[in-house]
Amino acid sequence: MSAARLRFFVPGAPVSFRGAYGASRRPSRAAIAYRQNVVACYRLAAAQDQRGIFTAYAPHLGPVGLLLEVAGSRADWDNVGKEISDALAGWAYGDDSQVVNAKVKFCDRELNDAGAVCRSKRGFPAGVHVTLVLWGVARKDNEPPLNK
Repeated sequence: MSAARLRFFVPGAPVSFRGAYGASRRPSRAAIAYRQNVVACYRLAAAQDQRGIFTAYAPHLGPVGLLLEVAGSRADWDNVGKEISDALAGWAYGDDSQVVNAKVKFCDRELNDAGAVCRSKRGFPAGVHVTLVLWGVARKDNEPPLNK
């Protein structure tokens, strides 16, 4: 099955949409703003996709994969995955149940004397590098295979 990738960056540390006590609490303004930022970053990357595979308004209906590379954050891996996949649902794909393969990877981090994260050792600014993979779409000949 052929696939296509789109890579984009979401600046800033991930913010959990759920309150400290679960679904009963309303999400904070910061959480709502973070989710809107994820969507804005996706839409910008999709608009710049010259292949015409990714669109800013028509979600993909097939299986999806996500690779999330987190830099400069101490967020829990499951919260990062949940926030990004929920934010992209309805935009990049119809529903987050379409995500069949996901990986959250924390880049090597650099700590200052107080224990606060300064920046990633790889030079990434704080944020999440998202690689979105759509399966079942035509791949151009000049695209690298997914396993590289």
